[in-house]
Amino acid sequence: IGLVSTQSPNPSSIGIQAEATSTSCGTVSSSLTLTADVSNDTTCFTINAADIILDCNGFTVTYGTGSGNLSNGINNTGGWHDITIKNCNIKKGSADGLGSNGIYFVNAANSTISNNTISTNGTELNSGVELTFGTGNILISSNTITTTGSSQENYGVSINNPVNPHNCSII
Repeated sequence: IGLVSTQSPNPSSIGIQAEATSTSCGTVSSSLTLTADVSNDTTCFTINAADIILDCNGFTVTYGTGSGNLSNGINNTGGWHDITIKNCNIKKGSADGLGSNGIYFVNAANSTISNNTISTNGTELNSGVELTFGTGNILISSNTITTTGSSQENYGVSINNPVNPHNCSII
């Protein structure tokens, strides 16, 4: 005889995010402007389409309030192009965990990260902005980034394995 659970799992506990709103974290499939501070125990926003503007409108995005690793304020590991992240106050909520980033882009291009304040926290391998694996033609301008870690390898901006490192501009 098999066991059948009568309880539905919490979608966020198994890595599923609901669609983000102007007042909640989640998956971003179209341009979005925040109207309130938002917070999540792991990753706050996951980009899920190209040609998106995420305008935090001066509000705070708090990510990684739990004790786990690998949380991101804004995650574009899907490689979506033409993404703009602007006017955000992004901060890691917990001093625990490693490998967390304020903004994380993988294989993305033709994007802008501007006018943000980013504060990281954790043990090690944390970055305010991490661009990796084929990311190129990214403009990072007018941002304030503070990194704090209890160990090593914490970076303001980390660029790893870009398509062309000369096409990633930091101003």
